[in-house]
Amino acid sequence: ERAFVSSGLDAAVLAERFAQRQRLTGGALQLLQGFMALGLLVGIAALGVISTRSVYERRQQV
Repeated sequence: ERAFVSSGLDAAVLAERFAQRQRLTGGALQLLQGFMALGLLVGIAALGVISTRSVYERRQQV
């Protein structure tokens, strides 16, 4: 290994690289999960508003 260092060899432990990639992937997935949860909440709120408007308009007709 020392003989190759002078030639530009960069030795690294694979477990460290895998752990780093896992952290990056986990962070990206948590961000995506947060956006999906926010979209779900906004969608539920929108359904509530639409339902309320529908009931209000129906009461005016009756």
